[in-house]
Amino acid sequence: MPAITDTHFTKLINDIMLAGSQQEVRLSIDAAISALNKYKADDNIETYFIDKITDELEKFDPLNETAQQWSNIKMVMIDLRQFKHKSKVA
Repeated sequence: MPAITDTHFTKLINDIMLAGSQQEVRLSIDAAISALNKYKADDNIETYFIDKITDELEKFDPLNETAQQWSNIKMVMIDLRQFKHKSKVA
């Protein structure tokens, strides 16, 4: 399995911040999770991935971001929480 590096997280955060719509954000997240599922070696990698992205997004200050960027961040946080909950239930 390819290692998940800070470069992967940085790219995903940048994709989230630069997305012009919620659809673009969802596509980025879905692609990242699909790739993760394709190469995962253990079940804890999804939790690590979601926690790492969430931790990074929580560092952003809404006063320093555009309305679109802040909307993207909040949507990702909600989607990741739902995904994490679904994966625990399944």
